[in-house]
Amino acid sequence: MFLIQSLTLFLTDKKLDDCSSSTLDFYGYTVGKLLGYMGEKYGEIGVERLQEHIQEYFLWLKEENSLSPHSYHSHLRGIKVYLNFLFSEGFIDSEIRVPKIRKLDSEIKPLSESDIRRVLNLFDLNSFIGFRDRTLFSLFFWTEGFDLVKYLRCLSMTWILGMDI
Repeated sequence: MFLIQSLTLFLTDKKLDDCSSSTLDFYGYTVGKLLGYMGEKYGEIGVERLQEHIQEYFLWLKEENSLSPHSYHSHLRGIKVYLNFLFSEGFIDSEIRVPKIRKLDSEIKPLSESDIRRVLNLFDLNSFIGFRDRTLFSLFFWTEGFDLVKYLRCLSMTWILGMDI
């Protein structure tokens, strides 16, 4: 089976697994990038030849593609799901090893006092809407910790309903 056929089967399988459209787009992009690389370097090859060339792709992806560590990690996750599919469905005889990924530092840094002051100064206190928005922002920020999603939902509901709080 050629690689492009395996991609079609893989995406169909993921649709049947009820993956969201954004997840399907992600898989299509990451696996498509792999297949594009393989096609450019080796032409149309079968899935059985993937094992002999995959490490070269991972090296290229890491070194020559200017990806951030988070993007590289995401690509590897998508490709790993695809490779697991190929193995579980019997298209390849042995599992293909994906490079180990060290845990990424994903610490969210809190806003500094100067950051908070800058945000608070963005609101136009000379208008009712600006005063209302600053009040909402302050309320959400100082009570249960700032939740941007709740804040934006509240603002959008006032706009949708055409009412002021």
